[in-house]
Amino acid sequence: MKLRLRELRIKKGFTLEDLAIKSGISKRMISAYEANENDITLTKLQNIAISLNVSISELIAENNDFSNLYEKILELNERIIELKSHLEDKEKYIRLLEIQLGINKQTGS
Repeated sequence: MKLRLRELRIKKGFTLEDLAIKSGISKRMISAYEANENDITLTKLQNIAISLNVSISELIAENNDFSNLYEKILELNERIIELKSHLEDKEKYIRLLEIQLGINKQTGS
């Protein structure tokens, strides 16, 4: 699996030593992961992602079609919930207007 580790480490302003200290993974291993010389375990991938404050999918190379799929699903789910909430709010508003209009019709206004 190809990682964007070096790119993201530099972008976040970390040296190899900084990331090694923060993640608990040796500089030599991080360097090997950056060069794609060693396979990385999920636990170490999680440690690095947490240390860099990025998602695992961000660490996975962009040419992997599934690298951002999970996050896109989460984003879409959040958007659906947000839209559903707005729709419910509009439906409540319409019901209130209908009630108000019904009251006005009864009072002759």
